[in-house]
Amino acid sequence: FVSSANGSDGNRGDDPTRALATIGQAQTNGVAGDGIIVDPRSSLVASVVITKNNLTIISAAALVGGRDRATIEPASGIPWRVTTGIGVTAIGMRFFSADASAAASQEADGFSYIDCDFQSTSGIGLRLLPVDATYTASEGRVLGGSVRNCGSDGISLEGSADGVGVTTSQILGVSFWGNTDRDIQTVPTAGSPANDVEIGHCVFHTQNKTVYITAATAGERVRVFSSWFAVDSGRLTSTQVALSAESVAMGLYDATGLVDTSAF
Repeated sequence: FVSSANGSDGNRGDDPTRALATIGQAQTNGVAGDGIIVDPRSSLVASVVITKNNLTIISAAALVGGRDRATIEPASGIPWRVTTGIGVTAIGMRFFSADASAAASQEADGFSYIDCDFQSTSGIGLRLLPVDATYTASEGRVLGGSVRNCGSDGISLEGSADGVGVTTSQILGVSFWGNTDRDIQTVPTAGSPANDVEIGHCVFHTQNKTVYITAATAGERVRVFSSWFAVDSGRLTSTQVALSAESVAMGLYDATGLVDTSAF
């Protein structure tokens, strides 16, 4: 258990009355496969780097209902990094970057973000950032929640220098609000396109953006389906959802209604 309100890293952390003060200490005390339950009133100012496998980090409101989210919001730097922790799940958390750093950086595989909120004052909301053939930021999912008010892109699917890209991942049911640049983009390096990525049931709230989604590099396979875009000045175009020839868009809607994506 973790609470910024009444926790101490000198506590045992094994029940709410003996909560720890930081997620970092909870990880140190725990073992792979543990659950870390965070007081939803918490405002955690220490950046977190996850290295242990199969941890689950839950804002307690996700267990009992309510609007509060435990927030990780350091004064500078990346609030949340998953480097070597495979199979890590975050539920109901909020990640807030006060500078140009990403709100969250995911390097290891098998991730799940469920009903989480990503915000960065001047940077990207969530970076899926492969490092090498071991840590490929793949086989993961972002389910529900929001990516909002980011000073750059919302979600960025990137490639590594040794040719590894994000694969076999899902972005489903996410709301995008007020992000300065693209809501979702791919940034492959040579030989590292995003492959077998699903983007569906999402809502893109910013009106008439020049580009909502870019996944246009040759060889990328991205599926965009059953999503709504706040386009009310003409129809949603293949510039606003820019996809490679190997990718597919289907069942998209704008203010006018169902979009014929056969020309995309």
